[in-house]
Amino acid sequence: MNKLLKPGNFIFFFFLFIVSKAQTNYEDYKASETIFADNFSNNNIGWVTGISPDNCYISKIENGVMEITSRCKGIYPSYWMTRVIDQTRNFEIETDLLFVQGESDNGISLVWGKDDKYNRFNFEISSNGYYKIFQFNGNYTNLKDWTASDLVKKTDWNKVTIRKIDSRYYFYLNEKLIYTSDFYPFFGNQIGFQDNQNTTMRVDNLKVDYLKPATASTKSIQANPIEAVNNSSSAITSNNAIVLQPFVGASADFILLTGNFDGKSLFSLPESNQVVLVPKLSPSPGFGIQFGIKSKHVEVDWAYNLSMMKYTSVDAELSGTSTNHFIRLLGVKGYLGKSFEKKIKPYIYFDWSLAISSFENISYSSTGSTKENITSANYMGMIVGLGTGIQMNTGKNFAFDLRILPEYYFGTDVKSKGFRDYPIKQFNNFLLVSSIGINYYFNKK
Repeated sequence: MNKLLKPGNFIFFFFLFIVSKAQTNYEDYKASETIFADNFSNNNIGWVTGISPDNCYISKIENGVMEITSRCKGIYPSYWMTRVIDQTRNFEIETDLLFVQGESDNGISLVWGKDDKYNRFNFEISSNGYYKIFQFNGNYTNLKDWTASDLVKKTDWNKVTIRKIDSRYYFYLNEKLIYTSDFYPFFGNQIGFQDNQNTTMRVDNLKVDYLKPATASTKSIQANPIEAVNNSSSAITSNNAIVLQPFVGASADFILLTGNFDGKSLFSLPESNQVVLVPKLSPSPGFGIQFGIKSKHVEVDWAYNLSMMKYTSVDAELSGTSTNHFIRLLGVKGYLGKSFEKKIKPYIYFDWSLAISSFENISYSSTGSTKENITSANYMGMIVGLGTGIQMNTGKNFAFDLRILPEYYFGTDVKSKGFRDYPIKQFNNFLLVSSIGINYYFNKK
């Protein structure tokens, strides 16, 4: 049996190695095509400037920056441009923000995905060293609540960067990754800034680019913003970024095991005079726990499942309850098509497991005239299966999992208590596992 465990151990440590090495650096991607760029050396783009009718906010472009000032309590002025981004492609929105003066307990923001109803996303920093990421869609929802960070420069320029890579957002502060989340589609096509009440802020170097991996050659395209949008209708998605999410989960299972577990035969173990009856098992519920790693298209997991099954045998006196341990050496879930981008995700699932079943009264000595020496025995086998299921995301961290998994169970050993393992052959069975589970994804926030 030790030989059977070695491949599983190798795969387990291999994936731990991958997790330890995986990272997403600011330098991993670079611009392949510029959609929009403004260094505020002039106002050729056409930002709204001047004083508001109520004299509560003002904006101006001079000395190579845009300056926004709120003069009134409860006034959070915002300025934006409309630029269309192909959301199926990898892209980046980046700018420099500076807190000049005013209130420090709230933030100045880069705004994106905004519509005419002010539904939007904000990447916000404050002058007392905090950042926050949220969306507004009639109600405020925090992607990341206020978080203190030494990366926030309280009296200097801060570079804030939003990247969409495949189906994930990556948020950088001064070129350091601070947070990741699922990608959420835009409400609209407006990009800009929002000031805090009674606060003055400055903006510089706003740019929007499509991205490609830094290892590839970069194509620099500078064009009129409208022309750049019109010429960028193709959908090209890079799959080179590997993003791994650890998770844990639990499941409730219903298990059917049939085949050579027929309750009609027996094994005579040589060199020990022991007889081990073959049981027939009744379908029963079980439960399992698992942990694993999720990427964009594939999920890998390892698990332990336990089931207590009643059994009978050819000898009516030798029946009882078995304890069945199913140890998953490797499980691989592959999402179908582009379902990984949706909340309901159909998938196919491969399982490779080790089975150990303990029967309390199933073995006895064949030399005696009575059965006073009745003892327990273990059946061991390997399981290989291919099934299907549906995963349903219920929030930023949790997902329900429904699965039907037909499997082939082939026996490898039988062992009577106190005696060595005895290899068995041509002991073939059908195993059907139906389960409902819930998983918690640690960095799926």
